[in-house]
Amino acid sequence: MTAIAASLIVHGSSSAKTQMSEAETRPEIWLVLPNVAFFATLLQYTEFILGVVLLLGAIEVGRRRLSGRVGRERGYEAQVALVAALAGLAVAGLSLSIAVLMGEQLPTIMPGRAFTTAIPVELLIVPLGIAVAWMEAGRFLVLLRYRPAWMRASVRPQVIPVNDRHRAS
Repeated sequence: MTAIAASLIVHGSSSAKTQMSEAETRPEIWLVLPNVAFFATLLQYTEFILGVVLLLGAIEVGRRRLSGRVGRERGYEAQVALVAALAGLAVAGLSLSIAVLMGEQLPTIMPGRAFTTAIPVELLIVPLGIAVAWMEAGRFLVLLRYRPAWMRASVRPQVIPVNDRHRAS
């Protein structure tokens, strides 16, 4: 989303026009409206970073389906699953907030939408983000609970046997 598109969303929507009189009482409008270009750029990079994190999570899930050395269990998988779950929730939240700001309605049967998209894309991404977060959170819990013995850190320190001739003084 570019700064121009964010400006059109803020200044062009009917809900934004009716709420412009509330700018004196709402401090978030004082922060966002004068800095629309900054927040639009921040949103653009945030969406890009979340997309990269989700892509890496999907690659990791696909890597585990392979056989041999490539598909072997690694120690970082639980952390990747947790970060991907949080990214899925963040994407769902961003998409829902954008849809609310644009004044989108919940999907219903409407004759006026006969030749347009039935579900706005912003609202379609919300359940997909929640589904990704649910899948990755479940994967995180399973990976955290059932780690192989060679991946667990030992609680007891290992005692190295020492003979009398090579004893450290």
